[in-house]
Amino acid sequence: MSEYGRVSMDFRPDGQLIYTIFEQGKRQVMLLVYQINGDVLITDQPSRPREERTRFEIRGDTLTLFYADHQSTYRRCLENV
Repeated sequence: MSEYGRVSMDFRPDGQLIYTIFEQGKRQVMLLVYQINGDVLITDQPSRPREERTRFEIRGDTLTLFYADHQSTYRRCLENV
């Protein structure tokens, strides 16, 4: 939360990823596409194409994304935000 604020990621079975940033009473929504290759999450934003590759790990309800110099952790929440 300290680096990205309050965010949600909705991974859809059809390869769509809805990434939402909640800040100061408003939402910023990014519509992405994703695929998984082993332990790598590959994302792209069709409106501004640029593929991103991020190593990830899932343990229980926790998703951890590993970047070159840091990592971020997300907890699964099944309720609407």
